Amino acid sequence: MSTLKPGTRVKIQDKLRYDGKLYGLVGVIDRYYMPSVNFRNAYIHGAAQAAVKFKNLVNPNSKDGVFWFFTCDIKATREPETTNMENINISERKTAMQNFILPPKGTALIKFPNGTNQNKTYLYARYNDVAPGDTVIVQTGHHGLSVATVSDIDTDPVDSVQYGREIVCVADTTAYEKRKADRARLAELERTMQARVANLQNLRMYQLMAQVDPSLKDMLNEYTAIAGITLPSADSQD
Repeated sequence: MSTLKPGTRVKIQDKLRYDGKLYGLVGVIDRYYMPSVNFRNAYIHGAAQAAVKFKNLVNPNSKDGVFWFFTCDIKATREPETTNMENINISERKTAMQNFILPPKGTALIKFPNGTNQNKTYLYARYNDVAPGDTVIVQTGHHGLSVATVSDIDTDPVDSVQYGREIVCVADTTAYEKRKADRARLAELERTMQARVANLQNLRMYQLMAQVDPSLKDMLNEYTAIAGITLPSADSQD
């Protein structure tokens, strides 16, 4: 794991990504994307990805010009970086409509509730009816499936969608919301019952003590009259 880090020269072993045009080339790791909190597990299972830079070759689909590979598809090497890129052509991605074989209904703006870009909106293609506030599962441009919230229904054309972003489905949180409501109601009932029991215990104690304290009896009678309550007989066992 320690051999793969930013600045490490690596040789590409992936024959599928970028139509296999980068297979066998040598570049330098620029940075990592780690989808797992446990980096070691992400690395071992090949889930981590590395951004690789090449001399004389820029990825037109990346703002930094990098190419992304799973760490299991690159290998540390001492070979010099590849510099001859004359016969390698990485074209820009097709427009969104070309990427979507089944045309979407339209687009929507979504926000992510977690992460560093919570105040930023992203344009996603939508195949089904969604409404602002809906919790949805989305296929992100670079990081797989994620949970997001619909911010607005947009009027931008589908061709404006980048990196194949689309809304997969509306998340049904009905059962979860019911559990939250039930927990809140149970907690409220418990607090109310505890307060009620404590009050009744106090009144019962006042009632018993009033039998031997005339002044307390007068105060208790006034209290019950003002409160509009009737206490059971002090001798009652019910």
